[in-house]
Amino acid sequence: MISPTTKRTIQSVVLTVPTLFLCGFVYGALDELNHAPTFRFPITGYDPVSLLHGHYIQFQIDSDFVTNAPSYYETKNKDWHVCIKQASDEPFAKAIFLPANTKEEDCAVITLNTNLFAHYGGNKFFVDERKAAQLDTLFSKAQRIQNAKREIEYQKKNPLPTKPLSEETLKLAQETAPQFSVDVAISESGPVRFKALYIDGKPWTEAINNPKYKDE
Repeated sequence: MISPTTKRTIQSVVLTVPTLFLCGFVYGALDELNHAPTFRFPITGYDPVSLLHGHYIQFQIDSDFVTNAPSYYETKNKDWHVCIKQASDEPFAKAIFLPANTKEEDCAVITLNTNLFAHYGGNKFFVDERKAAQLDTLFSKAQRIQNAKREIEYQKKNPLPTKPLSEETLKLAQETAPQFSVDVAISESGPVRFKALYIDGKPWTEAINNPKYKDE
């Protein structure tokens, strides 16, 4: 018959071992991210509305910097990895989707995390709620500028009689939309960490106070 002392010892071991295993797993993942290389990517497709609900932005990596992004169906029926390339003379890194076991030269890192770069992915970056309203204003202005440019390009490609462009649209199209980008630490096994958000290469908390970004 097992004594009460022995029973308590067994219970303690049963409870302690899984806890230690979990702690070791978490520590290993964090340590991998702490030593993972960091890359900068331009972002687009951001949803500033989310700032007002959860104080974070949801965004996608700019598709111009992602090659061979598979469809949602393809990712479910085929294994992929992503090759990250960083040219020394380029400000942004590039991501190339490759079928599993395919080799590619000059990869700074090969990661199993395909959701980070997929066109249906929804990455999130936390924003201090005290700055959320200012960032929301800047996102909104950037989107208006981009929409104005698209509207003008559309009319150039489709020269059919259309409604004349407004003065506001023409004025916005002359402006340069701020370039948003993120620094992200990427591990080979999959975990990532969004480390910083930038506006035209400046930390976002600094950039939003620049008068040139003030919405008129």
